[in-house]
Amino acid sequence: MVYLYIILFLSISLWFSLLCWSKRNTLYFRYLFIAALLVGLQCRIAYLITTPTFYAPDEQSHFNYIKYLSDNLSLPVQTSKAYAPTNDYEYYQPPLYYMAMVPIYRVSETLFHEEFLIVRGIRSFSILLWLINIWLGLRFFRHLKISNDFLRVAFIVLICLLPTYTFISSVINNDNLLITIGGAILCIVAQKDYALRKSILIGFLLGVAMLTKLSAIVYFPLVVVMFGFEIVKNRKDRISLVSHLVLILTIAVIMFAPWAIRNWYLYKSITALNIGSIPVYWPSISQGIISSLGYMSHSFWAVSGIYNKISSYFSVIGILLTCFAIVGLIYCVVLKSKYFLTIFSEGNRKFYIAMAVGIIINVLLVLRYGLLYGQGRYLFPSLFPISLYIVFGLGSYPVKNAHVHVTFGFIIYALTFTLFSIEMFSQLA
Repeated sequence: MVYLYIILFLSISLWFSLLCWSKRNTLYFRYLFIAALLVGLQCRIAYLITTPTFYAPDEQSHFNYIKYLSDNLSLPVQTSKAYAPTNDYEYYQPPLYYMAMVPIYRVSETLFHEEFLIVRGIRSFSILLWLINIWLGLRFFRHLKISNDFLRVAFIVLICLLPTYTFISSVINNDNLLITIGGAILCIVAQKDYALRKSILIGFLLGVAMLTKLSAIVYFPLVVVMFGFEIVKNRKDRISLVSHLVLILTIAVIMFAPWAIRNWYLYKSITALNIGSIPVYWPSISQGIISSLGYMSHSFWAVSGIYNKISSYFSVIGILLTCFAIVGLIYCVVLKSKYFLTIFSEGNRKFYIAMAVGIIINVLLVLRYGLLYGQGRYLFPSLFPISLYIVFGLGSYPVKNAHVHVTFGFIIYALTFTLFSIEMFSQLA
């Protein structure tokens, strides 16, 4: 672990050097963005290479789904329960991500012939999706017209350097495609331009998201609430807005319907969640809620490994940051500070409320799944909204050079957790 301390020392030294330099010069957004981007890329490449094959959550089952599609040119049928030795317990999942990975699988198989390299070929696509998410994040802020330097920097830093996301976005996982589709949906809705072509596009993307992973359902209330505000506000355009919303939902439902019908025919369930998952019976509901909330918060911030067991105290840092952010938000809302009035401007307020509703629905669905099946790590569909609210809360504290602190604080956070995880991986050898 000596190299970990060397990296930590060098990072802190650079941090303080830039703080001293920034007192006399302006440290522009693009410099901090490049630093976060490069470190995030390095962490992901390190994970891609060093994470043992199939030592990521459900990675072998995801891989087997892709392999089955490639070999059989047909959809698989779910027969196994979670963690079955056959590793085919993800067959109930919607097929879009796996279908998109088949060409990469075939090219990798043709070029390399080795499972080790084929897996890493598919993993590389996850990093590409993350890079697209960075671009979407920049557009997202542009549409919201937020000029605050700290908020812009902190949001991109979170997308680049959130420790769990650096791990997830370098392995085989259908969450990665869902996050990208969700980011595209948010970018379009944030424009508040209800043209016909954009409504068609939103409906198409919602349908595509549902065919990627069922947790995409969290985007529906966000869209409905956003349109609901506009329908109530604009009496003259009410019929037009209702028509747009109906069109969006109709397109999404029509796209998902074939998969839902197939599930009902095979499993007598539209979602088929109960087919592969093993029920958990808690001694009490309160214990189940506490356990699910704990697992949800830890797994969002800093976990890695096949069962998300590699964490140590790293996730506690993120949970404390979340608490600081929540306190900061409450403080701003109660006192209606100048910062609050600036950030929660009238133009964006309805969209922020809609995102908050989406986050709440996401949390409730995670709690429900945790109570039923004992897991709760599915907050990543709300990565953009959660990150935005976290930086809103942290931005309420009047800290000098806060944009420098958040950038290099997260650089150290991501680097040390990555090195710690790699050290734990090496002990498996």
